[in-house]
Amino acid sequence: MTILAGLLIPTSLPLLGMLMPGNLFRECAVTQRLSKTAGNELNNIIVIFLGVTVGAKASATMFLSLDTIKIIILGLVAFSVGTAPGVLFGKLMYWATKGKVNPLIGAAGVSAVPMATRVAQQVGIPRTSC
Repeated sequence: MTILAGLLIPTSLPLLGMLMPGNLFRECAVTQRLSKTAGNELNNIIVIFLGVTVGAKASATMFLSLDTIKIIILGLVAFSVGTAPGVLFGKLMYWATKGKVNPLIGAAGVSAVPMATRVAQQVGIPRTSC
């Protein structure tokens, strides 16, 4: 996949080069500690450094513009349009199956927020009393 994408879109190679080792770490059962570190702690450190470097290079006159506000509003609209149908369809499935489908399935479909899926999974797991 990396070679094919690199041939089609050469400028995407640095991003793909960073994504592929993460998938390899996760799928290979030998490197569990490395996979966990790359997915959690190392990811957080990289996001902080990226935010600081981008923030240090941006000036207020460039950032606080009408175009930036439009992009933020479009992002909020896109997030809302992506979230609302998932939640509503989960409720519809719950109603149509007379309670056999957990409506949390709608919250798990929000692709922009992977943590929503993890929370929905933890909430939806049936608890057994000991």
